[in-house]
Amino acid sequence: MKQKLLTSLLFAGFFFSIRGFAQENQNTNIKQSVSGITKETVDKILPVLEKQKKEDLIALLKGLLKDGGSGFKDVTTVKGLEGFCKEIYRSDNDNIFTEIENNENIAIVFLYRNITIVVQDIAATATTPATKVNNLKIDFESLNTIYLHKDKSTNKWSNYLLETKKVYVFMLDLEDKWYQAFEKNNFEKKFSNSGVDINYKTSFFKQSFKDLASVYSAVGAMGGGASAKSSEISFKLTMIEIDPKRVKAPCDIVVKNKSFKEDFKIAVHERNFVSFQVGLANNKFSANNFSIANNNLVVKPNATQKEEWKSNLTALIAFHPFGRDIDNFNPIWKSIFARNADIENKNKRAAKWFYNNLFSRIGIYGGVKISKDPLAGLTAGFNYALTKEFSVNVGWTWTNEVIPQVTEIGTITSLPDALKYAKRDYSGPKFSWGLTFAPSSVISMLGLKDKKEN
Repeated sequence: MKQKLLTSLLFAGFFFSIRGFAQENQNTNIKQSVSGITKETVDKILPVLEKQKKEDLIALLKGLLKDGGSGFKDVTTVKGLEGFCKEIYRSDNDNIFTEIENNENIAIVFLYRNITIVVQDIAATATTPATKVNNLKIDFESLNTIYLHKDKSTNKWSNYLLETKKVYVFMLDLEDKWYQAFEKNNFEKKFSNSGVDINYKTSFFKQSFKDLASVYSAVGAMGGGASAKSSEISFKLTMIEIDPKRVKAPCDIVVKNKSFKEDFKIAVHERNFVSFQVGLANNKFSANNFSIANNNLVVKPNATQKEEWKSNLTALIAFHPFGRDIDNFNPIWKSIFARNADIENKNKRAAKWFYNNLFSRIGIYGGVKISKDPLAGLTAGFNYALTKEFSVNVGWTWTNEVIPQVTEIGTITSLPDALKYAKRDYSGPKFSWGLTFAPSSVISMLGLKDKKEN
């Protein structure tokens, strides 16, 4: 039965660590991973991080990556660093930062910890005068995040990634010699030791199919000890490019490090184009009178009422031609009054409004009757989503009906048995209207949740 349903639904739905390139923490989810020690020392870069201005951070990264990584020490001895820098910073007008600023669907996720410069008083000795030294401390439990990514519809900075394939993770940390000298116990916590994984989630389409099948079958701590002078220590920047082929929305790109209280997740949201639904359709069907006379099954149209309204539960597959940001799909009563004030351009604001309230809500559906004989009723049409789980639909149905006839049945005297031999045919398209629900909603309404979990 499930195979028959699946066949029917498919029929209805045709429609970086100096060791070089990719040597450190490389796994199947990473396309490239390189690290380099910056020429600028900590006390020169910290002020940029403290302001957390994306424009200043982009200017800093441009300076490091420009001319094949001229902002790093010993670039020529680091295999892969120069190539990586040239690949993502080709020229002033052709680089990943320009693409981000031009609203391309690309993201850099920049990670760094809280690093402080502590003034330490050095007492005078017989040979040296008293002095002050700027030393470094790092908070291993802290994690700061800056997303360099823009929302395509608003052209504003955003950490909401929608179907983003090109994702880079930049991690800024103190260079290795600081760890070797002062934090050997925390050496494994340095950012360049981080791993990257991808956790895939069930898409709205797949989840809706699983739910439909259920319906159908049922009816680190603060760094201490000695520190190094901030004017002597540089940052180490690790840059990871996630393999675009492995970024399949919806998913979480997970950065793992022993210093993290929990894994850092970068959510990539899906744009949904196809879903399964359960429809309650109302349509007219022919009303007939059945009788047995002279060993014949006699089927005649009802003389007083040729057609009657009837409700049917249907399994639908719906195509959403304009796509839906499924994790940001608000009910119509919230969306229709949204002013989109964050969009300065009036034309873009209007386009966003029409997309949210009209285009993204339109669906084209086709489906079959939920019964022992799914092909007994076919339906197709259009629906409009009021919420992610609820739509109204209008369309047409084709019902496999018993047609008027006189059919020889021999000695059969039971009308239900005789109807098994009756000739049937699909009616012409008849207007249909009704409601459509996400299968998960039907599971809740029919009290099937516990059965589904079991």
